[in-house]
Parts: sequence; C-alpha cells; structure tokens
Amino acid sequence: MTPNGQETRDRQPRQLKAIDAVIEFTKHQTTFAAILVGLSITLNKDLIPATAGQSLKYLSCSWYVLLMSITSGFITLGAIVSHLRRDDKEKLDPYTLLIRLPIIFQIAFLAIGIALLIAAVSPHMGQ
Repeated sequence: MTPNGQETRDRQPRQLKAIDAVIEFTKHQTTFAAILVGLSITLNKDLIPATAGQSLKYLSCSWYVLLMSITSGFITLGAIVSHLRRDDKEKLDPYTLLIRLPIIFQIAFLAIGIALLIAAVSPHMGQ
C-alpha cells in the first residue's frame, strides 16, 4: 500500500466530518434567523408602536435581510448536497467556494438583520 492511498482514505472521513459540521452550522443559522423573523412578526405590536415610522422601516428591512439569510442557508445546503453527489469522492472539499460563498452571505445577512432588528426595537425599550 502506498502512503498516498492511506492518506486518501484517512482524508475522506475528515472531509465528511467537516462537511457535516458545515451542515449543522448552516441549519442552526437558518433556524435562528427563522425564529427571529417569527418572533418579531408575532410581537411586532408589543415591540414597536404603530406611530414609530422609522422603527417600522428598520423592522421590515430586518425581515427582508433575515429572509435573505434563510435563503442563503438553503443555497448553502443545496451546494453541499450537490458537492456530495460528485462521482469523485476523493476530491471532496468542504472549503470549496461554492460552499463558502453562500455561507459567508448567510452569516453577513444574519448579522445585518440582527443589527436592523436591534435598531428598530431599542428606541422603544422601557416605554
């Protein structure tokens, strides 16, 4: 047995574990964004008065950005599934740009959505 053959067999389980970790991370981010959207829609009347126009604009923008985060999560999961269906299992790469790019967008959209949600709600805390 050549050293390259052993290295290839050892590398594949590590790559699959890394892909599994990316899947779990993506699912958690998607779930968190969905919970934020659901809670903020449900508690909208309790969080922000109807007369607060600017806060309502921030809130609606946060919903759109969080929905883009959820969409990016679905795109990430689709890219992972597509990557796992490849015929050449020895070239699995959890760090491929097709997986990294949508997950970066997902994280960025989630951070921006949270910031917009905080900007919408914070002026009305304690009232």
